[in-house]
Amino acid sequence: MGTLRLPSLRTPGPLAGADAQLGSIIGLIACGGLLLTLGAVLVAGVIGLVLPLVIVGLLACVRWPALPVGLLVGMTLLIDAYYGELPAPGYPLYNGVAGGFSPWEMLVYLAVGSVVLDCVRRRRLPPMPGLIAIPLLLMAVAFGVGSFVGYTEGAGLKAQIDGLRNVLPVVVVAPLVAAVLPAARVRLVLGVVAAAIGFKALLGLGLTMQRGGPSLDNLIFYEITMNWVFMALVLCVLACRVCGVPLPWWVWVAAGLALLMFVIGLKRALWIGSVAGLGLILVLGLGRVGRRLFIPALAVTGALGWLLFSAGVAVELNGPVAERVSSLNPQKVASNTQDRYRLDERANVWIGIKEQPLLGLGQGVPWRAVEPLGIEHESARDYVHFAVLWFWMKYSFLGALAYVAIMAAVIVMGIRVRRGHPDPLMSALGLGAAASFLALVVAELTVTWTGANPSFTVMTGATIGVLAVLDVERRALSRRAGAAAGDGRGLAAPPR
Repeated sequence: MGTLRLPSLRTPGPLAGADAQLGSIIGLIACGGLLLTLGAVLVAGVIGLVLPLVIVGLLACVRWPALPVGLLVGMTLLIDAYYGELPAPGYPLYNGVAGGFSPWEMLVYLAVGSVVLDCVRRRRLPPMPGLIAIPLLLMAVAFGVGSFVGYTEGAGLKAQIDGLRNVLPVVVVAPLVAAVLPAARVRLVLGVVAAAIGFKALLGLGLTMQRGGPSLDNLIFYEITMNWVFMALVLCVLACRVCGVPLPWWVWVAAGLALLMFVIGLKRALWIGSVAGLGLILVLGLGRVGRRLFIPALAVTGALGWLLFSAGVAVELNGPVAERVSSLNPQKVASNTQDRYRLDERANVWIGIKEQPLLGLGQGVPWRAVEPLGIEHESARDYVHFAVLWFWMKYSFLGALAYVAIMAAVIVMGIRVRRGHPDPLMSALGLGAAASFLALVVAELTVTWTGANPSFTVMTGATIGVLAVLDVERRALSRRAGAAAGDGRGLAAPPR
């Protein structure tokens, strides 16, 4: 009786050798592609020559699944759906024809198919620690429940497909990245990402100055994806500074540009969340000193903020950033129609959830305005400005639980990388990533991006995948150190 072989969790190199069977399959596909190309040229003319490029691209994705995953993350990072009032450069990428699949969405499915085929062929699983794998599985189950409830409530099949487009990146992107990213390449990949973020910040600043400078009418408003990425880079660089990890000068320049664009991005929720992230960095980065300083610093910051708001100093300042800061005054929420709408919206959604606390409303089922609304947004009745309620409303109580579990697991995973990874840079970046997700959790108390914005979800999912790779590497190195210590050889203690 044969021995049962479990799938290996080791990530093979991107140029690992393929077996002979795969080579035969690729050869047959190439021959078939040649025949199809000849037929396409006879039928469609010169445009039929594009077919070989498509076939070659598909074969490359099958051979190297890191290619479609890298293209998905890279294009999401570099190409935005819109730039404020400027023409939308990402419109052809993110929007399908006549409501069909967009090229970006097809790239998501191509990445999923390529990685799944590679995992089956190599008889392995992505190196996802159970800490995050279980919440992701729970989110997939919650989506199934929410879709079933929505369909039975009359939402229709199209609404369920639209829901899949939003939630699929929540479940699959982290495993995709973890499956194709070797731990030895993390440093290189993160360097490329930091350079790309600096380029986007410089581009936004240049376009703003070209339009006449940083006035409210001239600002280049990146979508939320880039605002969170800017904040994440700044927090990671601050974590490296607090932990005493040196960085190249160009990373500091990129972080400075990112900070500038983050400030003029006017995302109030992320501003508040970044303060919480900075507090986590101080507490875990400075050790006992940070724990002693955190509470007094938080108290002083809160007192100064209250004095500024209550005295109306922020109202007297000029410029779009000062105007946005002044809107954080709690006394202005009731008088601000948009902020007041969020409170009324939340109250109505909660009434609907209380009627079906376990199943929620279902995917595609709009909430009813039981309580009066100051303003009407009829097209937004399937959305709520509170992430936990959004998942609960659409995907049952399991959806809310899965969202909380994912965020908690990511923060804990980042802290574990901070405390246990022997590479000082990776340790500091784990702390920066944990702080970025803590900031996201705080921000999503007043807005929903995760799941509701697919491109944003791809970037957060890619970050989770990198953290998963580092956490698996941390555990492997810890076991190796323990084995070496048991053999009497010993290893140096990991740096702090």
